Amino acid sequence: MKKLYVRPQPLDGDERRLGRLEGTVQYSETIDGFDRTWEEYVPTDYDPSVAVPLVVEVHGGSTHNAAYMRPMAYLAEREKFIVLFPHCIVEGVTWNVFNELGKEDGMPDDIHYFDVLIEKMFEKYNIDKTRVYIHGQSMGDMMATTYLKKRANIFAAGAPFSGPSGAMHHIDSDGNVIYPEFPLPVVRTHGSEDLSMPCGMAQRPNWELIRNSPPAKVTIPKKFIAPPDSLRQEKMESQQLINIKLWLDRNGCAKLPNVSLRGKYGVFQHPGDPFDFTFFVVEGGGHNPRHEMYDYLWQYFFTGFRRIDGKVVRTEPQKTFVPDSGAVILADGSDKAYVDNKLTDIGAPAKEVDGVIYVPLSFIETAYPGVKTEIFYEGEDGKSALIKSGDNELQISTGARTCLLNQYFRDMERVMQYDGVIYVPIEDVASLLFGKVSSSGRGIHYISDHTGTISYDFAYLIELLLGKRRLLTTSEMYDLEVDQVRRKQEAAK
Repeated sequence: MKKLYVRPQPLDGDERRLGRLEGTVQYSETIDGFDRTWEEYVPTDYDPSVAVPLVVEVHGGSTHNAAYMRPMAYLAEREKFIVLFPHCIVEGVTWNVFNELGKEDGMPDDIHYFDVLIEKMFEKYNIDKTRVYIHGQSMGDMMATTYLKKRANIFAAGAPFSGPSGAMHHIDSDGNVIYPEFPLPVVRTHGSEDLSMPCGMAQRPNWELIRNSPPAKVTIPKKFIAPPDSLRQEKMESQQLINIKLWLDRNGCAKLPNVSLRGKYGVFQHPGDPFDFTFFVVEGGGHNPRHEMYDYLWQYFFTGFRRIDGKVVRTEPQKTFVPDSGAVILADGSDKAYVDNKLTDIGAPAKEVDGVIYVPLSFIETAYPGVKTEIFYEGEDGKSALIKSGDNELQISTGARTCLLNQYFRDMERVMQYDGVIYVPIEDVASLLFGKVSSSGRGIHYISDHTGTISYDFAYLIELLLGKRRLLTTSEMYDLEVDQVRRKQEAAK
């Protein structure tokens, strides 16, 4: 295996670009009357007598160079698989993911183009057909998803990232969702700073458009300015929710996920029958994924699935995703909580006061089974209570910032009383009794064994879980994207 290294980049360039790995070979051929090109990467120590996996890597709309896709070639060298890099018809423009466009519009059938290339790979190399996967980013996400709608049955798993395809791309004029023909294990990834880009019918491509379109340029702002939450909300409601719905429904997934929040990564894994669907949110992530996401994709996801005798089966992945056991998730104003990946009643709405989340004392027993609570004093000045867990005893009193843990003084946020009910700062209780840590932001409080950053996307999905938001209907998603397109067209006049 060759020694891999990351080549230096200009300081004013895009730090996410990787150089073209030596050994990546470009090919060309006339397919369906169009001059097409593609690239292949074969590991240095490829042995034709040994069957190896194949990953179809679909570039975005900016360039054939697929600079953001290069990590897959590096990964292939390390993990011993072959990568196919298809190219769209004209560099820097688009894949033909618009079903109504055909040869008369100067556009090829890219689904058939993929069919031809994949068959070439099967003929040329010793491909392990039980381990064929697809990944696409941005416009490549749109093309990968379009292909998966028709050809999911040839893959063991799929991973579309950062795609701007929205409701207009997945819902027909009668309001019906255009689902994939076959279920498939799928993981989607989206960065919290990746904003909405109207697609679908916003601008129909044709031969004149793609031939005369200037190549896209990557610009790096000198200072990042965080976008307003209204744009983040548009992204979720016009694009991401419908992409989530496609696979939740097609895979027969449970609506309630297993959740994890660790560092900048939030994971929503929906168990499914026959397959799971996973949505991965990255705090601070932009349109182009962090390179370490490719390691995650291979180690936790692709290596966990094979297609044998036409059926996808689970295998032991290199690394196993473990949801946060015992985590307690709360939202300001919600009377629901997510406890150990189960939805439960609090008994009264949680209250956030100066960044501190309060719950009724009785909820502590629900959040942490085995814990017992007892009010041992009631007077005009307030109440005192005991919270017992095993040999530990926490004594609290309303109005006080001091508590007693096994008769030793400890500081905690002030205990409140509302309408005669004791409200406790649950994050302090969890920390003192169980050593738990809390992550909070945007009215969401996540108490577990790990700290993490709560992004807008993560908070939005938690609010849906806890009833703080209403899930839009498919018609509302469609109308929202239509309005986006209208505004974009008016702004361009």
